[in-house]
Amino acid sequence: MNGKQRLKIKGNLGGAVLGKFMAESIRRMADWSFDTLLPEEDEMGFGMWVDNTKEKLYGLKRIFDNGLLAKRQFIRELGLDAEVRIRIYVEGPTEFAAFNYLLKPWQPIEVFDLSGQFIQGKRKGLAFRENLILDDRSGVFSVIIPDGDREDNIRIVKNAAKEDLFCGQFYISRPDFELCNFSKEELIKIAWNLIDEVHKSEQHYLSLSNAVKTANNADDLIKTKRKEVPLPLFPNSRKEVNRVKT
Repeated sequence: MNGKQRLKIKGNLGGAVLGKFMAESIRRMADWSFDTLLPEEDEMGFGMWVDNTKEKLYGLKRIFDNGLLAKRQFIRELGLDAEVRIRIYVEGPTEFAAFNYLLKPWQPIEVFDLSGQFIQGKRKGLAFRENLILDDRSGVFSVIIPDGDREDNIRIVKNAAKEDLFCGQFYISRPDFELCNFSKEELIKIAWNLIDEVHKSEQHYLSLSNAVKTANNADDLIKTKRKEVPLPLFPNSRKEVNRVKT
């Protein structure tokens, strides 16, 4: 805290804070004068001192030399931090919507939609690898969920893991997120519910069932459904899907 806030603290705690501040000032001046690093005051007391104790408790050895890291770790231990602790990288809007729905109550978890772009192109913002490096520096656990039908993206994720760029885990959805987490029967039911009741018929249901059963991934599924169930019977965009759901 700044000097004005320290002076507002009264009693034994206020005296301890000012005493620590004065001792820290003397130690830092001695460090600068003699070009060395002296032990901090709490390392000079009586009893046994276990080396690297502060690093294990607060994330670094010199707590007051880099206050931001120590404050973040201390606040996290108290359960008072509002920062992101886990960041989940997904490949598209389906995964983004699903995880946002499931994880909405937990603010420390952030879902990031890569829109299939694991390589920095014309999109604005940081590249995927740079995001992982920043996560690691900030103490954020990275979870990556690529689709199994994109070997180029899988290669990038595996290389990042081999280079130890992040602290986290990756899970490959094979063949992709939709078909990995839903059975063909469930996908048929979901797709059928998106069609307006006025246009539902037995023939359309059979066509839709055949389309889902022959699909190998989500892209094939969408293309085949639109072919077997002509528009406007089947929604062509997320906006139309939301309208039908409503």
